[in-house]
Amino acid sequence: MDVNPWEECWYEPVLALPLAVLKHYKRLGLSDVQMMLLLHLWGMRLEGHTLPSLKTLSERMHLDETAMAATLQWLIEHRFVRITESVDGDGRPSEMYDLRPFFETLSRFSAEGMNASTSNHAAVSSEPNASKAEGEQTFQSLMQLLEQKLARPLSPIDTEIVMNWLDKDAYSFSLIEAALEEALLLGKNSIRYMDRLLFEWTKRGFKTLDTKVAMPSSADGAHKKMVDSKRQTNEHFPQVNWLEDDE
Repeated sequence: MDVNPWEECWYEPVLALPLAVLKHYKRLGLSDVQMMLLLHLWGMRLEGHTLPSLKTLSERMHLDETAMAATLQWLIEHRFVRITESVDGDGRPSEMYDLRPFFETLSRFSAEGMNASTSNHAAVSSEPNASKAEGEQTFQSLMQLLEQKLARPLSPIDTEIVMNWLDKDAYSFSLIEAALEEALLLGKNSIRYMDRLLFEWTKRGFKTLDTKVAMPSSADGAHKKMVDSKRQTNEHFPQVNWLEDDE
């Protein structure tokens, strides 16, 4: 039997939307546009698009790619979306937009009740505690510095990496700034390169800029040789292009 084109939509995958999403998203601090983007990310996962591009998302909403990037960045900064890594069936690493932070927040909100959760949900309320306010200020200052030095806006994936530097890895602002200068000195305009650089520094005991400076001067001597004469060393850190940028 032939299917009427107008009826084909009923054979599409169905996005099951809990009523709590519509009832509470405004109270969570989400705008209509931000909530619609979350729904698109949710729906596109059903289509197999776990990390859709800004262009793909823009084609579905009345947002250009710049506005789309800013909206995604806001969702990531405010802990509604995160980017996670996984391995597919062929053993290849992949990344995806993960909406579990949104659903976890929504679940807490619904369970605790509107009044209690509104006061407890400091992440999106207008009254964050002093510690969170300080952390947010540090993050914003760091984002501004990175975008200024790299001469480009950061992607949502870049934003997730920067947040992890502060929240999970507890890198100091000064150490991240040192990694930025190091990457630029080597012509590496890449957040991923900085991420691997910071990881290697941490392995070698450089948790803060003070500990890095306090290390034997042979490290600085090796770095000077690397920059001035492009010679490699196998004994000291850092070394010439020991991190290859994959971007």
